[in-house]
Amino acid sequence: MRVLYTRKNLDTLRDGWFTCAQVVEQLQNAIKIVEEAYPEYTHIFVYDSAPSHTKRPEDAISVRNMPKNPSKEFPRLQKSKNGDRVVPPRMEPGKLPDGRPQSFYFPDDHPTYPGYFKGMAQMLQERGLGDIATKLTQCPDFKCKEGEHELLLSAGAVQPDFKAHDSSLQEAARKLGSRAVFLPKYHCELNPIEQCWGYAKREYREMPASNKESVMKQYFVDAVDSIPLLSIRK
Repeated sequence: MRVLYTRKNLDTLRDGWFTCAQVVEQLQNAIKIVEEAYPEYTHIFVYDSAPSHTKRPEDAISVRNMPKNPSKEFPRLQKSKNGDRVVPPRMEPGKLPDGRPQSFYFPDDHPTYPGYFKGMAQMLQERGLGDIATKLTQCPDFKCKEGEHELLLSAGAVQPDFKAHDSSLQEAARKLGSRAVFLPKYHCELNPIEQCWGYAKREYREMPASNKESVMKQYFVDAVDSIPLLSIRK
């Protein structure tokens, strides 16, 4: 069992929250375990819709922060945990209505925008949506005038290839011959894992009171280890 401690105390370094990369690694390990025990089945892993679960790969197509016009600096530079500047990967190609791939970058020998990101307007024009390409990216202060709803962000977000892109979890599961599916957002009561957490919390509360961090950590591990398989099957 791996336990993360999100707070930094006197004797505990802060591990941070469980990231998407760590969730993917956990899934890959889980698939190996169930494949060894039950190789004859296709395994389905059920998750809630937490952002760390539904996050897409870094190069996935997305209208988030996408500029309207050509840009030399998109995706924008990011900072690593140690403060270094990191160049994010280029956005992967999309798919035109006729099925052909669509690059979101001008060729390196383009006379005006060599290697630039095309921008949302150009992307929509190439998809036959030139009438929408002249619209605003989004309404000022998100307050749209009556009838002003065909905005670039909305038009891009509803493109089939943008909507259908899998999350990192789903891609990882598919590569290993399994599936990852998500429960409806905000319906945590549908998630069978809630029965496990409820059981563990009850066990923890019944343990003797203590103000020692080392004891409380062990209580947590013992409480999780005590969860019977029946709890998740109910």
